[in-house]
Amino acid sequence: MAKNSIKDYFSICPIVQDQTREPNEEPEDLSDSRKTADEASTVTNLPRETLASSTHAYGPQYPDVFCENRSVSTLTEAEKISLLIGKWDSEDLCKYKFPLRNISGYNRRLNPKVMKQASWLRYSPSADSVYCGYCYSFGVQAFRTSDWSNISKFVDRHVGENASHHTAVARGQAFIDVHRGAPDIRQQLQNQRVQAIEENRAILKSITEVVVTMARQNISLRGHVPEESNFNSLMALVAQHNSTLRHHLENARGNAKYTSPEIQNELLDLSAQQIVNNIASDCKKAGCYAFIADESTDVSVKEQISVCVRFVQKGNNGRHIIREEFLSFVDADKGTNAEALTTKFLEALNNLGLPLDQMRAQGYDGASVMSGHINGVQARIQRQNPKAAYIHCRAHVLNLCIVHSSKLPLIRNIMDTMQEVSLAFKFSAKRFLVFQEQLRQNADVREEMGRQSKLKVLCETRWASRADCLNVFVTSFQSWRQQHPIKNEDEALAKALELSLLEQQGSQGAQRRSTVKLCQTEVERTAQASGPDFKRKKGSQTGSRRATPLCLPNNLKWDSSSGKCIQTGQRRTSLYVMDEALEDLRRIRGPVCVVSIAGPYRKGKSFVLSEAFNQPQVFPLGHHMEAETMGIWSWIVPEKFRDAKGQEFTVVLLDSEGIDAANGQGLDDNQIFTLMVLLASVLIYNSQGVPTRRDLEGLEDVTQAIPRDCIDIKDYFLKKLFQVQNSSVVGQESGKVAESILSFFPGFEAFALPPPTTDIEVLRSIHANKSLINPSFLSGMEDFKDLVRRVLLPKKSINVGESVTGEGLAALVELYVQAINTPGMVPNVQNAWDQFLETKCSDAMKYALDAYEATMALQLKDKLPCDNDRLRNNHAMVLENSEAHLKVDTKGLSINTIEKFLENMKMEMLREMQEEIKKFREQMDNDLRAHREQMKKMMEANMQQAQKEREQELRNQILEMQKINEETLKMIKKLSDLVVRQEDRRLDEEMQRTRATMEKKEMLEQMEAKHQEEKERLRCEMEAKIE
Repeated sequence: MAKNSIKDYFSICPIVQDQTREPNEEPEDLSDSRKTADEASTVTNLPRETLASSTHAYGPQYPDVFCENRSVSTLTEAEKISLLIGKWDSEDLCKYKFPLRNISGYNRRLNPKVMKQASWLRYSPSADSVYCGYCYSFGVQAFRTSDWSNISKFVDRHVGENASHHTAVARGQAFIDVHRGAPDIRQQLQNQRVQAIEENRAILKSITEVVVTMARQNISLRGHVPEESNFNSLMALVAQHNSTLRHHLENARGNAKYTSPEIQNELLDLSAQQIVNNIASDCKKAGCYAFIADESTDVSVKEQISVCVRFVQKGNNGRHIIREEFLSFVDADKGTNAEALTTKFLEALNNLGLPLDQMRAQGYDGASVMSGHINGVQARIQRQNPKAAYIHCRAHVLNLCIVHSSKLPLIRNIMDTMQEVSLAFKFSAKRFLVFQEQLRQNADVREEMGRQSKLKVLCETRWASRADCLNVFVTSFQSWRQQHPIKNEDEALAKALELSLLEQQGSQGAQRRSTVKLCQTEVERTAQASGPDFKRKKGSQTGSRRATPLCLPNNLKWDSSSGKCIQTGQRRTSLYVMDEALEDLRRIRGPVCVVSIAGPYRKGKSFVLSEAFNQPQVFPLGHHMEAETMGIWSWIVPEKFRDAKGQEFTVVLLDSEGIDAANGQGLDDNQIFTLMVLLASVLIYNSQGVPTRRDLEGLEDVTQAIPRDCIDIKDYFLKKLFQVQNSSVVGQESGKVAESILSFFPGFEAFALPPPTTDIEVLRSIHANKSLINPSFLSGMEDFKDLVRRVLLPKKSINVGESVTGEGLAALVELYVQAINTPGMVPNVQNAWDQFLETKCSDAMKYALDAYEATMALQLKDKLPCDNDRLRNNHAMVLENSEAHLKVDTKGLSINTIEKFLENMKMEMLREMQEEIKKFREQMDNDLRAHREQMKKMMEANMQQAQKEREQELRNQILEMQKINEETLKMIKKLSDLVVRQEDRRLDEEMQRTRATMEKKEMLEQMEAKHQEEKERLRCEMEAKIE
């Protein structure tokens, strides 16, 4: 085969007509005719004598293609190479004398600088013109000109952005490369293909490594999430250090990135199949194995069978290794009977290529379907392979023992109590911190616990984990028992003790009468052991001797350690509620009476309120220009009071910031005054002299907060208070104020006190200088105390007249402050109380329902199934306890409200009881079906036993007949010999058939192996073609 010339791999420009013109034909003018208006010029050729000779000593070193009118096709490869890469020495170029040419009346010659700037230009001395060497050789449009006046414009236009010159240059460079020994086009294409294959394999390898690594570390791929998936995040991380993968992810098409969820699943399936094949191969090499299987229901309610094998493998170092490997999950879609499971097991082994005759043991749980010696799975497999011995799973036996042992009441109570205590510490940051602190202080316990730093919660299924939990619990028992008392964090512990106590009760009748009482006694006993704060959770008031802030302006911050308010530097614009004060209010059980005092500042409000209840120095007193009390302060009187009906209530004192305080900083006084009026059941307005109109202008906000249906108090109040705008008569003004206050509160009392003293020094220490105070003032204070105690009444809600409890008062404070802080919003008294009632009663009902469910489940535990009468008795007993819990939690509310929520609770509990009855009936049906199955199995066993007895009887008769007749024995022996010979013949025939079958099987296996190899070869060829 002739070797191809270099020029055979490149096409010559079809537009250059020099290739095909006749020898006598004049050469075509290749000058660029595309001239603009300003480029037009007249060119006149000078006489021939003025042209330089083509053999000039300083001429160019490449051929002159226009010297002999040669075409491109007549050029040799060496001439083409010389034309393309030949250089004109710069010194020769400068010495060369270019001929003159008359252009538009001027004699011009070629400027050598043009040749230096455009390296692709070639000069023809014979034609005195320049042309492009690349375009002449490989271009679609040749460039030639001798117009030296516009040569620069021609050059710039020739190399424009979209010019064909660039294509010609690329072809010329390829021609040069081939001439210099570069591979040809076919070789380059082959190299590119091989490189693409290697890159694709590297990319697919990187993707596979990410998928396999995530699978090995149990990291979910979440490939269906495009951006936030774990797979895409790890791919981006790997791509940062892998330039090939990064280029692929950034530039590949969306359908060719090989990162779709389908590709991920396919890679996982292929990897899993490879792992399973390796395990199966190692198992077959071992020569024998044990088969382990179990079936269970997964989260999608499908029966699945886990298939495992156990075998001994010889390691590389000569040591033998016992391996137990999981192979696959098999869906039990044909049922869970012995025949279907056996078929599934054998199919799984056959798919994995594990021969049945190599099985030496089979291990299952103790279910009759698996372990039955007649029709169980193990019996069916032993019929096909008698060497496959059945072994009952020892872990399952141990688990059954532990499950039955845990049903003992003592063990069950221990586990439940330990779980409740562990949960109490797990979900409480305060308890956990205290537990860790106690652990750090006890080096012995910390060393014994090792790396454990907290109580562990019981696992539902893993008993080994439960043993660890119990060990940690016992080891750290003293640490969590000795922890410091924590407020408001002991409900879980109390609930644990309550549930444990309910389980320990004897008879149902005794439990019905004493459940609540005994539980309360147990909780109180635990509370005494845990500290005073645990008992306070259920509601005793604090014993502090100093008032605490209830609401403060936003420019102040309360420092509990120093007991002072600290300026924050903010502008005073709103109020905020102190959580500590709200907690004190929530601890109050029963109704409350709120005594509020208001009035101008620096008039002794705090002193009057403290003395009215014989509690000196409860509220701080001011002795300078600025007010001492800022916002609203509260204090709970330790003494209990009773109304005319004997109802006990608690008194809460509220002291407020004085009106027009010097350091109020612009906060509207009416906001604080409105809040004091709304919260008060007894309002004390303290002023020097008769209250002025300006003192009570803030009551306009109070009237807006009252509902419309409250005896039209709003219209009346505004009318009485503001009907005379410019009145200056003090009596009329005082009368209006009195009528307005009387309209808002049930009663109105006016009380005058003389000045305590005029000595400023005595006033600075008024508590220590009571002997120097005006006696009339002291006697007046005693009368004032009697007056205040006579008017004390529990606070009532304004809509239904219910008594307000401490918890309700705390809720009203939060709602009113939120409304007052909102611009343009007026506190709605009626809606606020309704919202509190709804929340309070709903929480109480939820707690009662939870107690109902827990107690019902506890009392009926291990006692199912039961009849409807027993279920109704349990329901009635638990309902009675739940009603008692609800009444305790809603103490202080009206009977109508409690009855409404009691009805809702009864309906909800009745619905739950009906659901329980339905559940119990379903359980009874299941038990009945199980009983029928058991009876059926017993009947089958009895029939088998009867058959065995009958067979034994027949054997005895045969023995008797043998003793009686010796001839009969000989005949039987002959018959036996005959039967044996026939059986031998049958066995021989069966062995021959089996041997023939095995030979056919080996042939089939060989054919299948060849077929598999052929498929693998075809697959490799297809992959190669695809790549």
